[in-house]
Amino acid sequence: MLEKLRERLSTVDALPQLTLLGLLTGVFAGLLIVLFRLTIEYGQSWLLGSNRETYEQISSLGRFLLPLLGSSLIVILFIGISESKRRTGLLHVIERLEYNQGRMGLTNALVQFFGGALCIISGHSVGREGPSIHLGAAAGSSLGRWLDLPNNSIRVLVGCGTAAAIAASFNTPISGIIFAMEVVLLEYSVIGFLPVIVAAIGGTVVTLLVYGNAPAFSVPPIEINSLVHIGPLLAIGLFIGLMSAGFNLALKFTAKWGLHLSFIQKSLLAGLLMGICGMLSPEVMGIGYDTVENTFSQQMEISTLLLILSIKFIATVIVIGLGMPGGLIGPVLFLGAVSGSLLTVLFSNLLFFDSPTGFYAVVGMGAMMGATLHAPLAALMAILELTANPHFLFPTMICVVTAQLVSSGLLKNESAIRALLHAKGLDFRNDPIIQSLRRLGIVTVMKKTNNVVPSKCTREKLLESVENREEQIIVTDSSARPVCLLPTLDATRALEEEQTQTFNLLEIPAKRQELSTIKVRATLQEALDKMHQEGIDALAVCRESSDRNIKVYGYVTKSHIEDKYRYRH
Repeated sequence: MLEKLRERLSTVDALPQLTLLGLLTGVFAGLLIVLFRLTIEYGQSWLLGSNRETYEQISSLGRFLLPLLGSSLIVILFIGISESKRRTGLLHVIERLEYNQGRMGLTNALVQFFGGALCIISGHSVGREGPSIHLGAAAGSSLGRWLDLPNNSIRVLVGCGTAAAIAASFNTPISGIIFAMEVVLLEYSVIGFLPVIVAAIGGTVVTLLVYGNAPAFSVPPIEINSLVHIGPLLAIGLFIGLMSAGFNLALKFTAKWGLHLSFIQKSLLAGLLMGICGMLSPEVMGIGYDTVENTFSQQMEISTLLLILSIKFIATVIVIGLGMPGGLIGPVLFLGAVSGSLLTVLFSNLLFFDSPTGFYAVVGMGAMMGATLHAPLAALMAILELTANPHFLFPTMICVVTAQLVSSGLLKNESAIRALLHAKGLDFRNDPIIQSLRRLGIVTVMKKTNNVVPSKCTREKLLESVENREEQIIVTDSSARPVCLLPTLDATRALEEEQTQTFNLLEIPAKRQELSTIKVRATLQEALDKMHQEGIDALAVCRESSDRNIKVYGYVTKSHIEDKYRYRH
């Protein structure tokens, strides 16, 4: 039964099966995110009391020591783990999708869970969204690996886990869906869309059962009916476009510089500098959503807002750039809200232009998220769901578009995720052909066959193979590993011309094709990549058992894959 499920999931016709798996992933991811949130909340309550995010109540020395202590604990906990298993966050999810078909390790997820919680509790300038995305994606990947599903299905389940994680973290199912498709999977297709929707529903139901249906932010009821605000909205978009470009460049520079430091050096330096930032401005510590809500309900002094904005900018660049296991989206929303609030005060004081308190702070959040991550649609949906106020959609559109045009259009700035990937010497390909190749498993084009013969065989065995009337014979070596394809016509000719009772199929005259092996769960992209790397045109599709025995399912050639996408008149 499982074998039939795996074969079906290799095709594009497995929508019901993927949808069910998406629902299971969503519930699993939702439970993980709720557990993660509760861990953070209990930790902050133990440290700060009932006002969980008010680091302002800690003394100046305490604010300096707390991030340093958190960094020290992270070093002590994870120093014995290899560098590859300490990679975390949204960046790690995208890296695993690009280079490992979405197969994610358990150790990385554990580092993310405990390291992310420690980072947030100890006041580092990070959010919980990056860790949540990692944990949700790991949930989907783990389910796929446990069932030994083909890689094209695991990619979809990673997207399902991402959507469910964002939905469970913020009670924002639509944002989770759009973010998963726009930022993580980088595609919109029916085979991926429906399972992701169902996963977001599953994650949302779990968080509703625990936290209820309240929106993430309490925003005063605001309705803007005048077009007079378009000018200030364009100005905010321009300012945030410039700031997001500077933010991404600073992140990339810090991440590149940090490559020369050890894990201990980076962690302790991040804790030390975060401690200094916390001394200067306690509002920048932790997730900071209490400060964000303050920008919605009251106007602060220009000097206070400038201090908070600049220190938060520096703190986030340092902590994220040096690779601490926290999220990027929370600080980005914080920077957008404070920027909008700052410009509100400036418009009021310099231009005598009044606007509802909190209005520009909300649209600033959307603009900063869209421009930094190059995810404008996800940003729009996030603002709609976070505020539960549709009146913010139109002004946020203006800000998001303006900021995106300035950042990526005029300044040619890359997204924060791509900037961090490039800083580490990584890149990802995302053209339509590669997306199509990743969407299908190798089983969809494989030529099924049981016609497998050892290279040294008897006349009787070779005659039996020829009588199967298949085009090719898979020849194996002494360890039963496929080594070449032998045309049946050449084998027939050898039987007719030679009267010997034993044959060496690697020596008879024939037009053999060299074979390498590939796992049955592989995608068409993996198959083409392997052919290119090894300079061959054919692969044997196999599954290796725990006792090292190899089961051959069939073979695939480069022409099989090309015929799948060739246009026919």
